[in-house]
Amino acid sequence: MGTRQRGRDFALQLGGLTSFVSRLHQQRKYRPTIFAVIQNSDGLFGVGIQNNPERNYGLVQGRIELNEEPEAAAFREAEEEAGILRENVSTFMPHLCIGTQSGSRDPAFSTGKLYLGSFMRLKPGVDVCIVPSARTPPSDGAQEILEWWWKPAEEVCRLLVEQPGVANATAATREKGQNIFCPAIRDAVELQQHIDLLEKLG
Repeated sequence: MGTRQRGRDFALQLGGLTSFVSRLHQQRKYRPTIFAVIQNSDGLFGVGIQNNPERNYGLVQGRIELNEEPEAAAFREAEEEAGILRENVSTFMPHLCIGTQSGSRDPAFSTGKLYLGSFMRLKPGVDVCIVPSARTPPSDGAQEILEWWWKPAEEVCRLLVEQPGVANATAATREKGQNIFCPAIRDAVELQQHIDLLEKLG
C-alpha cells in the first residue's frame, strides 16, 4: 500500500483532514504542514532551493492555518512560493501522504511537524514564477523558494535525500526527503500514469 493510500485511509479514520488539522492545532504538538508535489506537462517534477541559511533543496510547503482547508493551504503556498495559480493546474490530488518530522522552529508546537501531501500537475505552457517577496528571508522563519528546477522524479529524490552542495544539511532534512517527500513523489508518478491511461481509454 502506497503512502497516498495510507494517507487517505488515515485521514478518513480521523473524520477527514479538516477535522484532523483542527485537532493538531488544539493539541499544539505537531504543526500541520502542507507540501505539494508539482509536475509540469512534460512529466518533470519541481524542486526548489529554499531561502534559509542551509540553502536546502525542498518542495513547496508551509503551515496549514487554523480553520484552513488543506486544499486551500496547498494552493495558497503554491501561489506564494512558486506563483502557481489554481487555474494553472490541470490535476489536483489531496491525501498523497502523511508523515511526521521531529523538531520545529515554531515555538507554538512542541514536538515537530506533521506533513500532509498533495499532487499538482500543471497545464501545458505553465511554469513557476518565483515572486520577488520570496527572495528576502521571511520574518516568520518560513522557508521560501529562491530557485526552481524541473527534473525527473528520481533526480528530485536524489537531491532531497543527498542535499549535494549543502555541507551543513541536518539529519532531519535528509530524513524528511527520504521518508516523506520521496515516497510521495513516486506515488505521484504512479498516479499520473493511471490518469494518462484513463485519458487514452476515453
